[in-house]
Amino acid sequence: MTPLCRPSVRVEAQAIRNSFIIKFPISDYSEAKTAVARKAFIDDLRRSNIPFSLPLNYSCVVAGVNIRVGEAYLPKIRNFPSVEHINTNNLFVLKKVSHHQTRALTNNNNALPQINHDHTGVNALVSAYRLTGKGIKIGIVDSGLDYTHPAFGSCFNTTNCRVRYGYDLVGDDFTGMNEPVPDSDPLDRCNGHGTHVAGIVAGNQGQFKGVAPDATLGIYRVTGCVTASDSSDSTTSAVIMKALQMAYNDGMRIINISIANPSGASTDIDAAYSQFLVSKGVVVVSAVGNEGQFSLWMTGSPATGTDVIAVGSYEAPTQYGYGISMTNPTGLRPLMRSAPQDSTMNFSFTNIQVLRGKMASGALTACSAVTTNLKGKIALVAQGDCMFSIKAANVKAAGAVGMIVYSSTDDVLTPLGFDSPVNIPSVRVTKTTGAKLVELITKYASFRISSTEQLMVLTNPAQNTVSYYSSRGPGVNLDFKPNVVAPGSYVYSTMPTNMGTYAVMSGTSMASPYVAGCVALILQYLPGENRNSVMDLISEHAQILFNAGYARSLTPAIQGMGAIAMGSIFDDLRLRTSITSRMGDLETQGVLPGYQSFSVTLKNIGPARYSFTSSYYRSIQLSPYSADKNLIMEPTITDKYLQLVYVNSSGKGTLNPRTANLFQVKILTTEIASNSFTVFGGYLKYEFVTGGKSYDRWLPFMGMKDYLYKVPILPPPTAPGYPTMGPATKWPSLGAKPTYTMVGTDLPYFGFIQIFNSDLVLIYIAATSSTGAVTYQLANLGYYTFYRRSWDPNSDPYYFQWDGFIVDAVTMDPVKVPSGTYAIQARWLRPNRSANATDAFITWTSPKFTIGWSS
Repeated sequence: MTPLCRPSVRVEAQAIRNSFIIKFPISDYSEAKTAVARKAFIDDLRRSNIPFSLPLNYSCVVAGVNIRVGEAYLPKIRNFPSVEHINTNNLFVLKKVSHHQTRALTNNNNALPQINHDHTGVNALVSAYRLTGKGIKIGIVDSGLDYTHPAFGSCFNTTNCRVRYGYDLVGDDFTGMNEPVPDSDPLDRCNGHGTHVAGIVAGNQGQFKGVAPDATLGIYRVTGCVTASDSSDSTTSAVIMKALQMAYNDGMRIINISIANPSGASTDIDAAYSQFLVSKGVVVVSAVGNEGQFSLWMTGSPATGTDVIAVGSYEAPTQYGYGISMTNPTGLRPLMRSAPQDSTMNFSFTNIQVLRGKMASGALTACSAVTTNLKGKIALVAQGDCMFSIKAANVKAAGAVGMIVYSSTDDVLTPLGFDSPVNIPSVRVTKTTGAKLVELITKYASFRISSTEQLMVLTNPAQNTVSYYSSRGPGVNLDFKPNVVAPGSYVYSTMPTNMGTYAVMSGTSMASPYVAGCVALILQYLPGENRNSVMDLISEHAQILFNAGYARSLTPAIQGMGAIAMGSIFDDLRLRTSITSRMGDLETQGVLPGYQSFSVTLKNIGPARYSFTSSYYRSIQLSPYSADKNLIMEPTITDKYLQLVYVNSSGKGTLNPRTANLFQVKILTTEIASNSFTVFGGYLKYEFVTGGKSYDRWLPFMGMKDYLYKVPILPPPTAPGYPTMGPATKWPSLGAKPTYTMVGTDLPYFGFIQIFNSDLVLIYIAATSSTGAVTYQLANLGYYTFYRRSWDPNSDPYYFQWDGFIVDAVTMDPVKVPSGTYAIQARWLRPNRSANATDAFITWTSPKFTIGWSS
């Protein structure tokens, strides 16, 4: 019997077979009460003669267990009085961005400063208030930490040691698919991700200082050390939940999770668990993920937890990177390049000429023999038409000693990927940089450059935009996800000492700990604040990213409240502004004649009187669906002016001492096509003046001129991925057949992809009686909680293979059906719907087929 599952082409969202997370039906999560509930559950299992193992137990934050048990027993277990809910245990990875990572750096005695502190205002805040995060406990759930690194005091769990807490929950050999073997030592000597993250939060060595360099750290290692494959970065929902429980028990005030399960929901078990921690006073900060190329709705869990601070990545004005310096002409700023194609190559040259490598046809892609004499020179070639290794071989044959390839976009600066080795150092530059090099070659007969493998501070051509890889929102309930963005590209931080001590990495994994460090500074200054007040401060002072060349960044669905800005975050704590009723979809709003509305609260808790004015900044609108309602990877951008109207004010006025003003705001939506599921939004900027000083506050808003529950879950019937019986093009199968013998692989099954999440997928078997009456009974293993959207229309499908059994409605045991004619009916729960609503599900019914059991 094969249940709904997904081939492990991408393991980031793969459900682990026969592994589940059980929640007990109790509200008191103390160890004593949880132990009683656990015993009742075990008793139920033993009375039913169900074989099982319990790798992990949960208490204090939630009451439950991680269970290993055969999937065939789930219907019976779901009916136990000792069970409230069953969740799948998902396998997902610390997905690194190859966007840019330096090779090992060994300058451990001369660490470089963290330049992002100038862009974000952290240096200004620290200088004004002398904040270092001292006394704040920050938990880091990641790949562990090399605490022998001098930036962390070269100690662990000793008196006066900043790395005071921690645990290895999994052991070196953990892959996510095997049993964890925990120990008390969270040392990271093989991965580096967690060490890099920890350095951003609280590293402290010489010039290099994290955001909160005096904070106390708790390190909770959740990945293994299996370096032969990507499985070294894998972990599970069950392990992450246990790490969160340990961090809470250790008194962590802030927990950072730079791990994301793509296209998550607030109902994901790790998101819900994180949300519960927030209700207990913990500030949980989580990366949104690195899936920005896969349209909207891709924010990963646990960042999708309602009050979890979800962090995306933006491009800072300057970054560390490898550079190309112009030596003829002189006086020009260096240009950024990628690292060479592999670690054996060095793109180090002094005052060397650069020429374009032309082919006989005049083309400049170097995909055939190059006629230009490149002896002793660097070849500049265009991307496209052939493999990079072919280009390299052709320019090398023409005498070149190095190659620069300029891309067709400005988004990606990954090292070149060669399908076969060619012994010539080769690097990539962006489209804009390539155009500049072409201009210089044309203008100067002997254009020359120099380059080394030393890091430089370089101007970022994509500055003040959301990083191309940063997962896009909004949340699946139209909430602000991400909440805020922070520097995530080319971030310089610590690495294990055996892996180079320092390195540059990119990803939302780097942005999230930056915000966690900023939260530590806020809590040091305002120790009584909770998550909501901390988030209000961050959002009110965030800077909206404007860059005309990168229109897609200008929307709350992608940048949330904007970029973290700490310099003036304590400028006037008497002012608080907030959106007090979110816009949402038409169901949230009610049907209004051509507009949607929200409310704004301006609150003054001090003795001063403020005058204020407001400004409206519209954002672009995004539609993630084609005309036939299929998901498209790059949403359609429109830039229509949506008129904003104040209902009960003019948008300006006076805010008296110790009062609050409430305003209703309407957005006219007649310019947006109905049934397009377009996400729109914008920003209100309030300027307050008192005593000759002014203070700015920003408020984003976002909505949809449609009913969210009607959003397409399946592709259109004519598109790839629509449910199909036995599609042979997607996996080895016998194809759709009128009759199945139920022997070996000759079983009926169907496949599909989802273009939106569904919290519940049910598979029923339809049988037609001799009188024509149709009955529906749940298929064996036909009940699935939370199936996330597929990555793209070309994703490998989910599939269901029916074994000829249904679930008895009374005993919950599998029952074999007789030979006969049947159909499969699949039902997907719509968003914002309960399972008992009349319009709860969309359905698909297969063609009828016959099964004939072999005797």
